[in-house]
Amino acid sequence: MEIKLFEKYLNIENKEVEKKVFKNERDELVNKIVDILNQERKDTVYKPMTKASVAVMLNKKYGNNNFPVYQLISISQDNKNRKGSFGKYFWWKLKN
Repeated sequence: MEIKLFEKYLNIENKEVEKKVFKNERDELVNKIVDILNQERKDTVYKPMTKASVAVMLNKKYGNNNFPVYQLISISQDNKNRKGSFGKYFWWKLKN
């Protein structure tokens, strides 16, 4: 009797666990940057970037402030749309 009551309230077979893809806003920004950089690196000799390495570089340059990261993504996208490269501008701006 106790097991049937337990199964009634907790039906594990029908429930699906939903996992969040992004934990926070910074994680979403890092994923966006890594996806764009890895698309550009696909047919080159460079290895794909990892999310951790990009996150560390952004944290060193901008700390916990997300506004400059949004600006960096926006300007890099604009440079890409003008027949340039997202990655070249991104790395230049990140190093200066």
